[in-house]
Amino acid sequence: MRVGVLSDTHLRVVDGLFSGLTDKYFSGVDALIHAGDMVDICVAQFLENWSRDRSIMFSSVSGNMDLTPVPDILPKKTVIEIGGVKIGIIHGWGEPQNLAERVMSEFTGVDAVVFGHSHRPMNAVRNKILLFNPGSPTDKRFAKDNTIGYLDIDGGDVRGEIVHVE
Repeated sequence: MRVGVLSDTHLRVVDGLFSGLTDKYFSGVDALIHAGDMVDICVAQFLENWSRDRSIMFSSVSGNMDLTPVPDILPKKTVIEIGGVKIGIIHGWGEPQNLAERVMSEFTGVDAVVFGHSHRPMNAVRNKILLFNPGSPTDKRFAKDNTIGYLDIDGGDVRGEIVHVE
């Protein structure tokens, strides 16, 4: 199974660039995750409808920059199970230093933690847990490139891949 992952889109409207990016990079996935900081609820609605039209699962959490009603509708963190793999999803908070450790401490019994906040991609395993931050596909603040990610799940194993967005 392949799971598309994005975070930190920071959009107030869904435009042709974002819908095109979604089609280009996520059309072949089995599920889609957004790790917060959509900013406007229209992004969550677009991704939810886009996923429903393709009969794939969509999961998301709210981030620190999300405007009302996003924090009222989406959880701050959640755990989902895909292909026998438990994935914790959270946005993150605070300084970039030790962000991975902070988000990892929010979960027990997971195989992976997907997070955002720093806009900096991360694909690392610590204590047998995949720590995965896809970066941002739309905002280069704090990062030199725009990126998204994929989680590949096979037989209960999970691997991450970071992809640069053109």
